[in-house]
Amino acid sequence: MPPRLFRAREPIPGPERPAPRSPSRVDKRAWRMPTIITACTISGAFALGLIFAPEGADLPKEASVASAPKPVKTSAPAPAATSDPSAPVGALSPEVATTAVQSLLLTLASDPAGVQPDDANLTSLATGAILNEIAADTQELAANGWTRTGAPKVDGIRMISNDASAAPATAVVEVCVDSTEVRLLDVAGDVIGDPLASPRSLNTYSLVNEGNIWRVSARTFPDDAAC
Repeated sequence: MPPRLFRAREPIPGPERPAPRSPSRVDKRAWRMPTIITACTISGAFALGLIFAPEGADLPKEASVASAPKPVKTSAPAPAATSDPSAPVGALSPEVATTAVQSLLLTLASDPAGVQPDDANLTSLATGAILNEIAADTQELAANGWTRTGAPKVDGIRMISNDASAAPATAVVEVCVDSTEVRLLDVAGDVIGDPLASPRSLNTYSLVNEGNIWRVSARTFPDDAAC
């Protein structure tokens, strides 16, 4: 056997070393130190907060609980002001009169066989004697089997009278009605009437204000209806 280069080192007798601690003791001490450090950190932060708190400020009772912000109360918006139904009605303007008459003419032209006098759209635009005139016109169309196509147009308006002090308020307007697009047809679909007659004519409309709404109440024709 070849000689060894290094001789094995003999153990040197010495004091006995303490037995290693059990894993449970090591774990407890390992967790104890971070806990102590964390507690010190929180205590220090709380102490700094007390030092630098503004004078006269209320100090929190518990450092670990943050106070929630208080809800801000907002006042409800005031309701919009409504018009007074008892307020006096103003005089009828030419613009409103034109709209009232044109809306009525378009409603009457919406049904070729004529509009019934109790139609909701009609009664929102007309009242009084003109409803009887419309009912008679519808009956005449039905009795003869006639139909009417096209819609007349308002082509000029003139205020004749305007009494806002009356109860209810009333007004009278003279309107040039253009019926160029209107055709009255018989059962066979042939045009009835004189093709040479002027399609434009003056109509005198009376209006009345009911519930702050201007409605057409009557229609007449002047002696000279040319316009």
